[in-house]
Amino acid sequence: ALTVLPLPPASPYIQPGSYTITFSATDAAGNTGTASATITINNPLLTDAAHAFVSTFSGTYSGFGASANGSAFNTKFNNPQGMAYDSKGNLYVAEYGHNLIRKITPGGISSTFAGDDINYAAATTDGTGTAARFNGPGDIAIDGADNLYVTEYNGHTIRKITPGGVVTTIAGSGTAGAADGLGTAASFNRPYGIAVDAAGNLYVTEYLGNRVRKITPAGLVSTIATGLSNPTGIALLSSGKLVYASVGAIYTMNTDGTGQALLATGINFPGFIAVNAADEIFVPDSDTTQQRIAKVDINGTVTTIAGNGFIGTMNGGAAGATFDAPIAVAIDSYGNLAVTTTGSTAGNQVRKITFRHANDAGVALMGQALTFNGTNNRIDIPSNPALFSGTGAFTYEAWIKSTAAGSRQEIIDVGNDSTGTAGSAHLYIGTGGKLTTDLAFVGGFSGTSLVNDGNWHHVTVVHQTGPSTTSLYVDGALEATNTTLAPNLVQSPSAIGYAPGTNPITYYFSGSIDEVKVWNIARTQYDIQYDMYSRPDGSEAGLAAYWNFDDATGVANSTTIDLTANHYDATLGATAPVPAVSTIANDYAPESFVHMWSGASYGNALPVIIPLLGDDNGSPTTASVSVVQPPACSTSLPPTCSYTLSAGSVSFGPTTNIGPDAFSYGTSTSPTHTITIDAK
Repeated sequence: ALTVLPLPPASPYIQPGSYTITFSATDAAGNTGTASATITINNPLLTDAAHAFVSTFSGTYSGFGASANGSAFNTKFNNPQGMAYDSKGNLYVAEYGHNLIRKITPGGISSTFAGDDINYAAATTDGTGTAARFNGPGDIAIDGADNLYVTEYNGHTIRKITPGGVVTTIAGSGTAGAADGLGTAASFNRPYGIAVDAAGNLYVTEYLGNRVRKITPAGLVSTIATGLSNPTGIALLSSGKLVYASVGAIYTMNTDGTGQALLATGINFPGFIAVNAADEIFVPDSDTTQQRIAKVDINGTVTTIAGNGFIGTMNGGAAGATFDAPIAVAIDSYGNLAVTTTGSTAGNQVRKITFRHANDAGVALMGQALTFNGTNNRIDIPSNPALFSGTGAFTYEAWIKSTAAGSRQEIIDVGNDSTGTAGSAHLYIGTGGKLTTDLAFVGGFSGTSLVNDGNWHHVTVVHQTGPSTTSLYVDGALEATNTTLAPNLVQSPSAIGYAPGTNPITYYFSGSIDEVKVWNIARTQYDIQYDMYSRPDGSEAGLAAYWNFDDATGVANSTTIDLTANHYDATLGATAPVPAVSTIANDYAPESFVHMWSGASYGNALPVIIPLLGDDNGSPTTASVSVVQPPACSTSLPPTCSYTLSAGSVSFGPTTNIGPDAFSYGTSTSPTHTITIDAK
């Protein structure tokens, strides 16, 4: 018999849960055998500020009065309010200011799902899609069949939208009141938050009515709680109890209104709330002195997850992130948060808070980085046409770590700065500590996250043609785009860690740089996210140069090897940067693309015995190994929800390796051998 002992593979895209591994094999004599085992990934989400990363998911602030659909940075909102995710990962947003229901795909593309997106008419009119009308939509809840339920704050009604976009009024007369009854015979007074239970019952808070109402699947409206103080968001706990927010406090009660109890205080202006599987309650606090997202645990302990009390759009580590009037939160299938902001200074966006898991790889890349002193350390790249793309596409990537502030810190300089407009392209830390790119003698643009915070960050600039678009990414997250830059790169010696074309030479980098890649193609966000924590082998299509600095000695005028076949070996300057151990950690990396199997627990399911196999004479054995992810997986990363890691049918002998995911096998008369399965 063949004993198969799976080892934890280092494959991305694996979420906590149970996974079935199926093994089948045929030996040289034609004997076959199959076996399966279950691996459970125990990898809890760490929902605290130390393990959170804030980014902009959709929307560019443009003041009130604007609405626009499209990509993340072309989208505009007018006072976005409550949100909810459907089973496919689409996010629906109630846009109060323009009486719309917006839809955002997992890839960040927005569209109008329902409501008048031409004239933004305010009315309570049933219909399909853009033929329907809303009057001040506030909050959204979604049931197990992906039906949306919307509170209409100004219209005093509750609306339902099917997955096909058909809008109907299920409760409320359209006039402020307190009457119970069936459907439109009932009345509401400023319905605000909404939640739906597994049986299809709806629970609605009334901001001015100071009540909680219940609506059965048949449309029967009843009052379950009165005498509240401007209740806002409402949600359900795993116990079946309700939790709701009110001015300055969070309360719980039973679904019949009994057992009301104070859970927590200290949240001044709570908005629309959300509860995760661990019964952690996430509460936006839009008070001008708070500007934060708070977490309340089941014992009533309040902590700040993100936001430092200042108004702004700063992304990055949660402690330094800023918001402008956060009003609502929603939780996706991975446990990450979406946040709407409504402030008049820097609001009208959908932000995202991404958490790390306990067993995410703390150190993803080992080896050697180079430390630059900010004064005269430099790396010179020889002139070669393959590095310069003219007007074509390019991608520059690197890992950086810096605490320098107040001056420009050059990371990569490609092209000729002295030939005139757009002859070179630069990637650097700008004076405000944000990732910035520009072309020679042409204005550039910056991202939104601080990258000089002393943490390792993966930074990327991508330029694509047709249409011309330049994009900045930090830790795999899209930070900013620009459609006006038009490079015309000119062949010339280039550099890492300084800008050689300036006179005198300036912009020396202070900090560490590692894993520098220059591509002559426009890489996608998926490409960047997929391999930002792995090293190329140098043969990848479009990879023009790659330096990992593991060979760099720190000796003046020595070389560091380009690991592609092009061998554009670079020269360390007369005052060489100093080698240092590289421990690139995914401190704030978005969790959806860095999950490792380091949390695997095999229990009693292994070893797996495949009978009939005992071929120890070196003859090849054909085997198929697959790992199938559970249904609750991302629809954007990876692209398909039913994600299979599989080698198909492969032939291996005692010494054959075919990829990165390791499995061991052995027999009673031979040593243990290792096969590896390619998971790409």
